[in-house]
Formats: sequence, structure tokens, C-alpha cells
Amino acid sequence: MRRLIVTSCSVLVVPESGPCRVEVDQDILVENGVITSSLATEAVRLSKRC
Repeated sequence: MRRLIVTSCSVLVVPESGPCRVEVDQDILVENGVITSSLATEAVRLSKRC
């Protein structure tokens, strides 16, 4: 399994309905070429302490 973490970036969120929004300071986890999660940068840093 290949994993990549893209840290401290902005993410464009496009919901099925309603306006789009940009979330800043996000970390994106990519596994085998597929985005599997997007979390606040601080949340990922805190989870690494456990």
C-alpha cells in the first residue's frame, strides 16, 4: 500500500447541494492514488502523538 500525506494545504469542498467552500490548513491522506481523508492540520499532528 502506498501512502502520501499532503500537509498544510487548502481544499476545495464541493457538496452535493449548497455553495462550495475552501477549507485552509488541511492535510490530505492519499492511499494507492485515492484521497481517503482530509483533516485539519492540527488534528493530524495530534493523532501522531498517540
